[in-house]
Amino acid sequence: MDVTPLSSVILVSVLCIITPRSHAEDDVIQRVTVRTALGDVTGRVATVLNATAHQFRGIPYAESPLKELRFKKPVPVRPWTTPLDATQFGPSCPQSAIGISEDCLYLNIFVKASETAVPASPRPVMVWIHGGGFVAGSGSSDGSLLAVRGDVVVVTINYRLGMLGWLSTLDQASPGNYGLWDQKMAIQFVRDNIAAFGGDPNQITIFGESAGGYSVGLHTISPLNDGLFKRAIMESGSALARRTLALDPAGMAERFAEHLNCLKRTSTGFDTLYLIACARNKTVDEILRATSKASALKTLAWQLDVAPVVDGEIIPVDVRSLLGQEYHGRVPFWDIDVMIGTTNAEGSLVLGPLFQFQRQLGFDLSHGVPDSVFCTNITTALARDYFQGSKVVSDALCKEYSLQDGDEDQGRQVVNLYGDMMFVSAAVETLELHTNNSQGGRSHYQYLFAHTPRTSSPPCPWFKGAGHGSEVSFVFGRPMLTSDPAEARLSLAMVDGWTNFAKFGSPNNPESPDTFNWPQYDLAQKSYTNLDLELTSQHDLYSQRMQFWAGMHEAKVGATQTGENKGQGLIG
Repeated sequence: MDVTPLSSVILVSVLCIITPRSHAEDDVIQRVTVRTALGDVTGRVATVLNATAHQFRGIPYAESPLKELRFKKPVPVRPWTTPLDATQFGPSCPQSAIGISEDCLYLNIFVKASETAVPASPRPVMVWIHGGGFVAGSGSSDGSLLAVRGDVVVVTINYRLGMLGWLSTLDQASPGNYGLWDQKMAIQFVRDNIAAFGGDPNQITIFGESAGGYSVGLHTISPLNDGLFKRAIMESGSALARRTLALDPAGMAERFAEHLNCLKRTSTGFDTLYLIACARNKTVDEILRATSKASALKTLAWQLDVAPVVDGEIIPVDVRSLLGQEYHGRVPFWDIDVMIGTTNAEGSLVLGPLFQFQRQLGFDLSHGVPDSVFCTNITTALARDYFQGSKVVSDALCKEYSLQDGDEDQGRQVVNLYGDMMFVSAAVETLELHTNNSQGGRSHYQYLFAHTPRTSSPPCPWFKGAGHGSEVSFVFGRPMLTSDPAEARLSLAMVDGWTNFAKFGSPNNPESPDTFNWPQYDLAQKSYTNLDLELTSQHDLYSQRMQFWAGMHEAKVGATQTGENKGQGLIG
């Protein structure tokens, strides 16, 4: 695609925007215009860390997924003839929040203003995929700090959420994975157009957290993405994580159809074509309400009802097969650099269902979790949802994680169990696979975010550690703007580590040898970086607990393997 470098087409003007004034904000926006192959894009100029950043917000990368485009793959955006106003974020995709619209397929670009007329070289690009359990979240995170400090181009994206993004009938009526296709199209848009913003289309790193981390993991194993990006950072998520794929998409689709008044039963189940035709005529509010009713929790359920599936195309076969020797296709995972990590209290997500059902189960979560509740209810619910109800598994979980040493300690152990099962064990397995089998010269790094943010409040009095998602604000540099110098230093180290990885394939800067050296992961030492107020190099994260989960996988005792869940498989 013919594009013109950023510096040669920038037009800057100061315009007074006539809008209602905020309390202490002067409504003057300094604008900057970039010419792309699709048309001119006008963004805004901002000052960040005593440097100048250019922000281009709300750029469409696909046509609005409305009417007949609902429940279909995204369609590339058409060129525009008048300058695109990219000074405000676009709306978030439909969810239970304000500021939403089904017309939501937008991305945002943040870049440091060039100090010279022509940049010395195009900058590496980082594409952020937000989390939110595939049902919430937004791509409106401000990437200016990352861009300015790291001298990279940062892109944040929206993608379709909830049933609008992930409805799968497991047949051609609605294969699903529309949110995943959105993400792929956004990355392709970046590859094709980022040179106009000073970015290097051959130096793209995709990174994301939670559902964004699951998504990044899936993109690394999709054969359709070969050559699309060079590196990947997975924060609290990976393709092998147990929450990556929906457990029962067909059942969810049927419940959704029923609550949407779009259910027509047949002799073999229900009419999926009728569901899609009917659902295309429903309002967004009707779809959100039906989704909420269809997702009503059973006791102690932690699986995702709305999530990616094995669709026979972007995810052609189950995840483990794509990473196995029996798969003869080419997937990006083996040819890219990988960094993956977790927080030290990922299992904080377990507390929501426990809080909801504590009265029914006869205990007070604020005091911890009784051992009897743990071994009678929690382990059996996990085995029910992820191990086909195996009593062998529930007994093994009870034996491994039961302390019988007070409710508070047992509560923390429940958090450990859930974090290990859903996040940490998958991260370690992913690293070991990549270390063992990736192409020569590919790098692999692991981190553990172990700092409890100063502004966080524990969900329970006994809770300790950095809960799920705690690292995100540090990655985007927000503590660098606060008055806490220790947290600012940690955030600075993480911003440098993330952007160095995008530039060099290593969190270390070869031009700054005196700074902390992030160790590379290897099978002998299993080294990782412990991210606390002081960075340290450590080895073999949660060794005994990880051996337990490795043994569970090897034994395959009643296990529901990733991608082989109820109703999943290739679409015929």
